[in-house]
Amino acid sequence: MLTLVMALSDAEIVELLTVATTDVFWVSESEAPFEVLHWSELSRDTFDAAVLRQQVAVAADVAIGTCEAAKFFQAAIEPQDWHGDIEQQAIEQYQHIIFLLQQHLTQVQVYCVGECEMDVYIVGKTPADNWVALKTMSVET
Repeated sequence: MLTLVMALSDAEIVELLTVATTDVFWVSESEAPFEVLHWSELSRDTFDAAVLRQQVAVAADVAIGTCEAAKFFQAAIEPQDWHGDIEQQAIEQYQHIIFLLQQHLTQVQVYCVGECEMDVYIVGKTPADNWVALKTMSVET
């Protein structure tokens, strides 16, 4: 059976991501909320560290690393023996965010800005050829 998925508008995608990330925190050595960013003014085919550097005004001497979204979320969605209901709920929330990213965006890439206290941008392209990002923070000492 063939299932067709209609492309959502940017506003619908932003709303889905906003709802999915409400009260969800990225847990590292701190807990940071997610913020949804919509860059409709970026009408470009590709997005890379140089574009991010310009878009969010990152100084030239600040490192920007990249990784795939699956790798970024891997530890967060891996069940542990000690997990209770709260941890299981967090796993399900992260899995839902991953699903939305995969379902509605292309060219999804994670950019980590900085070294110990990193601003993290999970960036993807909408069907309307605009760019959307989830921004959070990760502290790793």
